[in-house]
Parts: sequence; C-alpha cells; structure tokens
Amino acid sequence: MLTISTCFYLLFFLRLLTIFISANTEKKLKRLGAIEMGVTNSRFLVAAHFAFYAAALTEGYRKGAFFNDQYTLAGICLYAFSIAILYYVIYAIRHVWTVKFK
Repeated sequence: MLTISTCFYLLFFLRLLTIFISANTEKKLKRLGAIEMGVTNSRFLVAAHFAFYAAALTEGYRKGAFFNDQYTLAGICLYAFSIAILYYVIYAIRHVWTVKFK
C-alpha cells in the first residue's frame, strides 16, 4: 500500500512532467510559425508558480507538517483530481496546450 507521502511525490512528479509536455508543444508550435505574445507576463507567471511551490514546501518543513491526518488525505485527493483534470485538458487540446514555459 502506498503511503500518503509517496502518493504526494508521485503526483508532484506527474505535475512536473506537464512542464516538459508544455515545452515540447511550445517548440512544435514555434516551428510551425507561432508567435508568443506577452513573454514578460509568461516569465512572471512561471516564476510565481515555482515560488508558490517553494513557499509551500518551506512552510511545511518549518512548521513540521505531518502527512498522516484526514486533512492531508483530503488535500492529496483534491490534488490527484486536479492532476487528472489537467491531463485530460492536455489530452483534449494536445496540439496547442502549453503553460507558456518560456
């Protein structure tokens, strides 16, 4: 049986894979002549996204977060659902989906 921590890291890995999917899609779109609009905004959003994850991890470690209560389980389930929906969106619009990685 998987522990909650293992589930979290597995889901986090799946989320990181979406960044590589996005980068690959962006390269294909640019080869086809697509032009990225709002480059500065995209860079800011990427930085804010990573800063959020870093802040959440830092807060968890500093406050001694435990991964063994019902709130953590509910959060993991919600996170798993959001990852599943994200992969569905990627599948549905795979030829144009990107998080504006660059």
